[in-house]
Order: sequence, then structure tokens, then C-alpha cells
Amino acid sequence: MLEKLVLRGRSVVLPIIDKKLTQGHRITRVLSALKIPMFTYSNWFHCEPSAQEIQHNNLRIAVESIYTANKDVYGYRRIAKTMRNLFKLAISDRFVLQLMIEAGIKSRMQMRYNKPTTVNDKDQMQNLIANLDDLSGVLTTDITYIQLTDNNWVYTASAYDPENSKVLSYQIADGNDSPTSNFSNR
Repeated sequence: MLEKLVLRGRSVVLPIIDKKLTQGHRITRVLSALKIPMFTYSNWFHCEPSAQEIQHNNLRIAVESIYTANKDVYGYRRIAKTMRNLFKLAISDRFVLQLMIEAGIKSRMQMRYNKPTTVNDKDQMQNLIANLDDLSGVLTTDITYIQLTDNNWVYTASAYDPENSKVLSYQIADGNDSPTSNFSNR
């Protein structure tokens, strides 16, 4: 854990060290506890950020402001497009994604996937029951596929008497059985 802390850089570690120093701890004890050499701390403390680092921080601030201005909905692609239009920058989507990860922000929008469609090459059958006056002797059947929370499927087969508005029979089966294999009155 402490080795990873050093890898995160001075912008993360220096505030931790400053907090411990204000609490009255000695610098040598803080650095030894964090496993940071005195030379590294000295370089971090006296080092001025480079022009590239300053630009990187300014771009991260711009990404955060565009993100919050659009109610946390914009993703990295839309933020990159907005930055290219507003600031006339040649900035890649991937770099904006990297800036968003560094800032700890993530879009609330998720990519939508198109559901596969079924192709039916036969015309719709005519509804023969809709125009019947006498429903005696007519039974309707139905098979319904139900997906459970654990992503397993259950099949329900039923026989319905529309004249008396009663379910005459039903069968529930899991994905391995045919729902009509053992159809009996219940």
C-alpha cells in the first residue's frame, strides 16, 4: 500500500505529509512511516511543476467543469467533443478518459445496446376468436418465458377458458423441460 502511495506522486503525498507535520510529527518519522526517502521528499518539495503538468492540471479542471455543468451526464466522448469545439484543442477521447479517471468522475449515462430483433417472414394470422359470439368449447393456450433474477429461464404453459374466465390448467417448467410435456389439470 505504501509503495503504491509513492507512485501516485507528489500531488497526493505532499498534502498527507503536510497534515502530519501540522499535527506535530517529525519529518523524519513521517517519511520513514510512509517509506519515502528524504531525497525524494526534498525533490518533491522544491520542484516546480513543468509546463506540461500545469497544462495537464488545467485540462483536468476544464473536464471537471464541463462534467458538472452538464449535470454529470456527459461521458468522455462528449466532453472531448465539447473541448475540441470550445477551446479549439486537438485532444483525444482517450486522453479525456484518462483525465476523468484521474479526477475520479464517471458519467451517469451508460451505453445503450440494441436488442436483437427477430425476423418473421410470415404474415400475422387472423384473430378468429375476436368476432365469435358463442365462446362455448373455445380454449386459448399460452406459453410465457420468464427470466428469473439469477438469469435462469422458467416456462409457463396455460390453458384458459374465455367463456368462464378461468384458467383450466397450467404447467411451470425450468429451462431443461418442455412446458407442455406433462400438461395436466390443476
